[in-house]
Amino acid sequence: MVDTCTDVSAALALLSRDAPIDAAVLDIRIRDESVAPVARQLGERRVPFVFYSGQNHSDPIHQEWPDSRVIQKPAPPHVIVSALVDALEQRPA
Repeated sequence: MVDTCTDVSAALALLSRDAPIDAAVLDIRIRDESVAPVARQLGERRVPFVFYSGQNHSDPIHQEWPDSRVIQKPAPPHVIVSALVDALEQRPA
């Protein structure tokens, strides 16, 4: 299943349903909100994710996840898919 959330509260609501999530692509800023709360919950659930952003690397989110993969906008679909595959392969068992 693929789901799209247009704001942080919608993403948190999706996570609260405890639906199985294999991986996620997170825009660092959604409507001027930081996606950090969503990334924290995904991390707690051990769900791999990548950031997709037009932001530069000075965003505070990079301090909390310095080793995270950041795909710069715009990116072709194959780059996003490849990053998700890598994230899934690197997920701890």
